[in-house]
Amino acid sequence: MQFEWDPSKAEKVLRQRNIDFENVALLFNMDHITIRSDQNDEERWLIIGIVDGAYVTGVFTLRYGTIRLITARRARKNERELYSSRYLGGT
Repeated sequence: MQFEWDPSKAEKVLRQRNIDFENVALLFNMDHITIRSDQNDEERWLIIGIVDGAYVTGVFTLRYGTIRLITARRARKNERELYSSRYLGGT
């Protein structure tokens, strides 16, 4: 898989939310959930998983065969519950 992102956006997310886009990219090779979440007339996806013991949600789109990470944040309660019910046997 190929990944790309805006370096200044990645730096901002790392500084403000302590989430590294490099770690978000690792989610694609781990247990994760993807949910479609279109915005601004662009097909977008959420990827939800666990990075370094914390639930994380990344937002990405597909562009010319490349996964473009847009942003990342701590997973919301409903996202944690969805992941937990799929992989951890409950909430």
